[in-house]
This record gives sequence, structure tokens and C-alpha cells, in this order.
Amino acid sequence: MTGACPRCAGAMASFSTSWFEPVEVCGACRDDERHAPNYPRARAEEEAAVRRGDYNFPGIGLAPADVAALAAARARRATAGTRTGGADGETQ
Repeated sequence: MTGACPRCAGAMASFSTSWFEPVEVCGACRDDERHAPNYPRARAEEEAAVRRGDYNFPGIGLAPADVAALAAARARRATAGTRTGGADGETQ
């Protein structure tokens, strides 16, 4: 996939589906999700859905606290002037 991440507008050199909603996000935004308050719940509910055979689980959505946590993470990355590209540590 090419284009811009729907959350941070950064390049989509690598991407994954969000744990919270059915949208593809860049590696950095996906990494940010680990620090969102409802991340453990999002992971658990997705896993439960897959165990039930629901491979199209839409996620739990983003609560206001999650939206705020993700916005703060994006702001920290913008202030630092880097965008970590995900698991490989690539800086873009």
C-alpha cells in the first residue's frame, strides 16, 4: 500500500490493521496503540472474535481516552522530528 496514514498522514511504507478499528495504519501509529488505555481490551476482544470464527471483527472502536493517548503520542513524535517506522526501527 502506498499513500498516507489516516492517523498521522505519514508515509505508509509499512502498515497493519489497527487493533481498535478496521483501518490500516502505519507502523508507528500501530506501535502507539500499545500505550492506549483500552489496548488490552482491544486485543482480548479481537482474539475472542477469532476464536469464535469471526475473522471480520471490526474492533472495539476508539474511546475518547484512546483518541487522546494516540494524539499525544503523535505529538511527541512530531516534536521529536522523527517518525519511527515500526518494528524494524526505521526512522522516516
